[in-house]
Amino acid sequence: MIVRVMETDDVKAVSEIEAISIRRPWSYDSLMDACNDPNALYIVACEDSQVLGYVGMWVSFEDAEITSVAVHPDFRRKGVAKRLLEEGALLAAKRGVEKLFLEVRVSNTAAKNLYEKNGFKSLALRPGIYENPVEDGLLMMRRITEG
Repeated sequence: MIVRVMETDDVKAVSEIEAISIRRPWSYDSLMDACNDPNALYIVACEDSQVLGYVGMWVSFEDAEITSVAVHPDFRRKGVAKRLLEEGALLAAKRGVEKLFLEVRVSNTAAKNLYEKNGFKSLALRPGIYENPVEDGLLMMRRITEG
């Protein structure tokens, strides 16, 4: 498996993974814009030129917010998301990021476990932030260092 920065040729596959994995997916055009935005950091995991999954984040000085983590259903529970989070942290650190933030539905136990195993700690509860259904969000943070 190769993990690298997303390129425009990856956007179609990322958009498809996003559509089947996320309740409110980013549009193809938004993902394409992210390829050209210096504040965006999207990385993909690939095998034999097939995109298996991706992580997207937005960098703001020493902080970055992870907005999406998704893996194609055929490749889940095979370490792809773990690898994406690890490589994402390394690439973010090279951009000067010290802290990664993300938010997850409180009911998403699998995602919370993945994030905790990757060094994220719970910071705060955001009541009723999600829709369809209305649900609390859990804000999580991980400190990173380049190295």
